[in-house]
Amino acid sequence: MPSLKAMQLLSVKFSGGESVDSLLRICPVLEGLVVNQTEVFDSNECTMSSCGKLKTLTLSELSIKVVLPWFRLPSLKSLHLLSVKFSGEESIARFLQICPVLEYLVVDQTEDDSVMLEDVPVWFCLPSLKSLHLLSVNFSGDESFSKLIQRCPVLEDLVINKTRDDNVMIFNINAPSLRSLSIDNSIGKRAYVEENHGFVINAPSLEKMDFKDTFSNFLVFEHMPEVTEANIQVLCGQSENFIGSLTSIRHLSLCSLSSETPYPSGITFPYLEHLELSTCSDEWSNLLVCLLYEAPTLKYLKLKSQHGAHYNDPLILWKEPTSVPECLSTHLEIVEWRQYEGKEHERNMAAYILANATCLKTATFSIRCGYKHHNVLRKLKNLNRVSETYQTEDDSVMLEDVPVWFCLPSLKSLHLLSVNFSGDESFSKLIQRCPVSEDLVINKTRDDNVTIFNINAPSLRSLSIDNSTGERTYVEENHGFVINAPSLEKMNFKDTFSNCLVFEHMPEVIEANIHVICGQPENFIGSLTSICHLSLCSLSSETPYPSGTTFPYLEHLELCTRCAGWANLLQHGAHYNDQMILWKEPTAVPECLSTHLEIMEWRQYEGTEQERSMAAYILANATCLKTATFSTRCGDKHHNMLRKLKNLNRVSETSQLLFD
Repeated sequence: MPSLKAMQLLSVKFSGGESVDSLLRICPVLEGLVVNQTEVFDSNECTMSSCGKLKTLTLSELSIKVVLPWFRLPSLKSLHLLSVKFSGEESIARFLQICPVLEYLVVDQTEDDSVMLEDVPVWFCLPSLKSLHLLSVNFSGDESFSKLIQRCPVLEDLVINKTRDDNVMIFNINAPSLRSLSIDNSIGKRAYVEENHGFVINAPSLEKMDFKDTFSNFLVFEHMPEVTEANIQVLCGQSENFIGSLTSIRHLSLCSLSSETPYPSGITFPYLEHLELSTCSDEWSNLLVCLLYEAPTLKYLKLKSQHGAHYNDPLILWKEPTSVPECLSTHLEIVEWRQYEGKEHERNMAAYILANATCLKTATFSIRCGYKHHNVLRKLKNLNRVSETYQTEDDSVMLEDVPVWFCLPSLKSLHLLSVNFSGDESFSKLIQRCPVSEDLVINKTRDDNVTIFNINAPSLRSLSIDNSTGERTYVEENHGFVINAPSLEKMNFKDTFSNCLVFEHMPEVIEANIHVICGQPENFIGSLTSICHLSLCSLSSETPYPSGTTFPYLEHLELCTRCAGWANLLQHGAHYNDQMILWKEPTAVPECLSTHLEIMEWRQYEGTEQERSMAAYILANATCLKTATFSTRCGDKHHNMLRKLKNLNRVSETSQLLFD
């Protein structure tokens, strides 16, 4: 097999004196190898001695007994060790020394509780390693971990998943070159210990951090002035300098059950534009006000409850500021509040923000209060808003007719929230009499006397339609939207009631979020030929664009897997009813896989045969892939699915397989 470049050996047994080595001798240009439950290093003969060109190697569920000291894998850059045991005199440190140019290393011991790293010898070093993933790895103690990190002098990416006791009390991460850090210490069972256990992080070049820890009682973040994005979820009480070092942060998601302010007085966050804050702690509201004062350029605020409220009487703790924070009066544009319950404490905070956010464009509240839903919404709508007026829960007709003389010659932004019309014509005339309108928002929550919303707006640049909530009277005739907006650039369209949708020529749209249920005609998204960012959820199995249509500028695609035909739609738009039978692997690799695709994220992955086939196809052909993230909600099947995913062949030498 002189041209073979990739091979997988899964539970292979050799006989008659044959071995892995004898097989590899006939593959002189092999670059990618996966070995699962097959003996590799088992004798004094140097197995794999013919792998001088090997660049990626995955060893899974096997034991390594002997590696001769002169043996090398001189070209190996990517190595995955999945449930690998070292026996006898062999160790992971000695094994890694045969890979002098190794850049990417994953060690996963999820299925094995033996100690992987006893000690780090003086001679040990990984001079080229840039990415290190340690998944449920056992060490001999604190020192073996800290020495491992110190012996990776150019490390840029570090992932630690801690799912059990691993003999390390304090993870001391001293990594001057580190740019990305992901730590998950939130699942599994641990023995209770009173002494300090947690993380000390000193990474002055760090730019991105994802930190989730529900077990530690000791956390120290030292000087990290380059961090621009951080997602932090912790339970233990924090010291004053917890996030005080993140002075360049732009995007911060923070969940801390402690009532301590996690930064010293006088610290500011001048670049912070996007803030997500958990409402779990008893003093979250006062922490929010502090952050509003310290973040003068904040544009986006999201409040959410990740663990449920942990306070008894928050009303005592809320104090309305005597002055308005600068971000409210000059920058804040978007507020999103998840799990809003409408308590007096929350209403006071909502009222304060709405009354002072001069530049606010949208405020979104999601509610999980069941029968209290309408009452909570009514109270929210009655709050004073400094930046916008709107229609409340009045069901009278707002617009009977549009007179001939009526015109809004300067109107650029129009928001119609649950507005009643006298009929189709009154709506279409209103749109026509706004000749320079650039922004249109329609929220339809009930019957409003309009059957077809005809939106003919040559100047429109932004369109948001939500027709997905409330109750409606069933009608057989066509009802929905006809949209003709040749200057449109951005569209957000969510419709679970309409049975008629027509998108006419819209060649300027570069970003669209579309969630619909009804069957679509061929030209549904066929007019979006300039699209760069598309999120599409359609329960119809129809292909929503005509044959021959291309999307040459599309760089970001989010596709819902709820419809019957999602797999073939992702491939090329085939029509089918039974996805399991009709999924066919393409005969040629799409150009985006071989030349451009860098990031893949799969939410609610269930590991069905159909999904595994699609995942295998993408991983095997995405030459430029950097990260592939899978999240699952299958409970007991979780580890089995992850194991199968890890065993899939990946053509990209530096790709990272992540599990959320």
